[in-house]
Amino acid sequence: MSPRLLPSERGLIAWNWLKSLFLLAVTFLEEEVCLSASSF
Repeated sequence: MSPRLLPSERGLIAWNWLKSLFLLAVTFLEEEVCLSASSF
């Protein structure tokens, strides 16, 4: 049985998840840019 999350806790979890996803996308894009820049 898991305790019920408060709306603020749920929002915090969603925010952390979005933030990590955003950082992952930024890292991926930076690598793509570096690869395409070095290929020229």
